[in-house]
Amino acid sequence: MKIVHVVSATVATVALVFGVLSQNQSARQWLVSSLLLHKGEDMIKGTRKYKAPVFNGVSGDILEIGAGAGVNFEFFSNISSYVAVEPNLYFHQKLRENALGAGIPGSYD
Repeated sequence: MKIVHVVSATVATVALVFGVLSQNQSARQWLVSSLLLHKGEDMIKGTRKYKAPVFNGVSGDILEIGAGAGVNFEFFSNISSYVAVEPNLYFHQKLRENALGAGIPGSYD
């Protein structure tokens, strides 16, 4: 009987979380940013070999849509200006920190 109750409680909790996430954009953004900011480095390592041929040496004026936390900065060089469009507010602080740390020119308001 205990196993059935534990499974039922787990299923109910998962259903509740998915229900909240489906109705609440801020909760979804928080969850996505939390996962990527805490475990994203592992995911990013796997994509570097695909990104490098595309992004290496990107220079000049850059508009990055969906910049996340700024994981593509390592590929940029000789940047004149950089504009990031990131709708997830939970990435903004880390994006600013990474841009400043990478010496990316821009204003970070």
